[in-house]
Amino acid sequence: MKTVIILSILFFTSSLITGLSSYAKAVNISYQDAQQLSESNHDVWLLSTITGSGTKAILKNLVTQVVESYTENLGIDLITDEKVKLVKVYPCLVVIQAGSAYEKITCEGSKLNSQHFRTEALWEYSIEGPKKSFSQNKFDTTFDHEILNACSRHGVDPHLVKAIIKAESNFNPRAVSPKNARGLMQIIPATAKSYGVRNSFDPSSNINGGVKILKDLIDYFKDIKLAVAAYNAGKNAVIKYNNNVPPYPETRQYVKKVMDYYHVLKGTSVN
Repeated sequence: MKTVIILSILFFTSSLITGLSSYAKAVNISYQDAQQLSESNHDVWLLSTITGSGTKAILKNLVTQVVESYTENLGIDLITDEKVKLVKVYPCLVVIQAGSAYEKITCEGSKLNSQHFRTEALWEYSIEGPKKSFSQNKFDTTFDHEILNACSRHGVDPHLVKAIIKAESNFNPRAVSPKNARGLMQIIPATAKSYGVRNSFDPSSNINGGVKILKDLIDYFKDIKLAVAAYNAGKNAVIKYNNNVPPYPETRQYVKKVMDYYHVLKGTSVN
């Protein structure tokens, strides 16, 4: 009888590690077994956890920079088609299921390294509910992979980049403007060269360069609308008007268009 019990335990633990067990078994995984699981490579950080009654995990999406509160058995919003589910919460450790594999996410390496949830530790974040899908039917989804990769690399909201691409080229990688701006994010040759874009008509290279330009503008102005205005009219034009959107009709119309697209993609109301 003891042999049967031992074999059952070994089989149970093995099935969890290989990702072949059911959701029900995953919920009952022990802390020791959870530690043996592979570290997740998904673009989320575990900031902290609430354990005991009202168990929650506070996750930060590294692509969108959004911080969300999740409970067990809730799908994690990764703005991709992959289905990922949170199945167990421990102090500073969570177990997720991605497809048939179980993985762990820990607080180690994150900005916060607290063992338990502390309200004051999250003062700089806004905790929001899961968002709508990044890929909406109103917007072309052909270049979503390149957008997400570039935004993850440079820390820019992919919804904003997608809104700019919609306004700039309407997702036409061969677009050329009267001012010789080229490609999806409409980069002029001189700027493309300074940002290492060798082929403006290559979607991956163009998007990566455009995101780098946008990142520099966001870091400088600390304001999305001003960064968008500078993307259209130039950095010096925004500075010239005392860090305000320049009074050019084209730029003001452009900023409104981009921000409208942005809010549609984000699923939020326009401020």
